[in-house]
Amino acid sequence: MAGSLWRCRDLPCAAVRAGCAAVVTGLLALSAAACGDPSVDNGAVASAIAARSPAEVTLRGPVRTVLTDSFGADGRHQRFTVDLGGGVVVEIDHNLSLAPRVPVTAGTTVTVHGQFEPDPGHPVIHFTHHATGRHEGGWIDLSGTRYQ
Repeated sequence: MAGSLWRCRDLPCAAVRAGCAAVVTGLLALSAAACGDPSVDNGAVASAIAARSPAEVTLRGPVRTVLTDSFGADGRHQRFTVDLGGGVVVEIDHNLSLAPRVPVTAGTTVTVHGQFEPDPGHPVIHFTHHATGRHEGGWIDLSGTRYQ
C-alpha cells in the first residue's frame, strides 16, 4: 500500500473495515448536507422582520397575491406576496432582468431564498436570482422547478 491511497477494504480486520466504512459514509452524508440548499426557516424571517435587520433567508408558503410588475433602476421586477403564517406576509421582488418569470398564481406554494430588506410599510425579499458578484445567489422553487 505504500505510495497508494488506502481503502477500507484493504484494512486487515473485518471490524476495522466496517468501522472505516461507517466513518466514510457519515462524512459523505455530512458533506452532502453542508453543500445542499439552506433549510427553510420562516421563523428566521419573522425574527429579521421584528429586528428590522437585513438577513439572508429561506422561506416557504402559499402565494397570497400576485402584484403588478414594478419598473426601476435595476430593471423590471415580478412581485407577489407569500403568507408565512402567524400573520406574517412578505413581498417577493424577483428581478426579471436577471432571472426568468416564475409562473405563480394565488394559492401555489413556493420556496424562496433571498435577502430580506427592511422596508417601511412591508417586508420585502430581494436577490431571488443567480449570483451577480455583488450578492449571494437566490432562487424561487415552484413545483420542482428552480427559477434563478
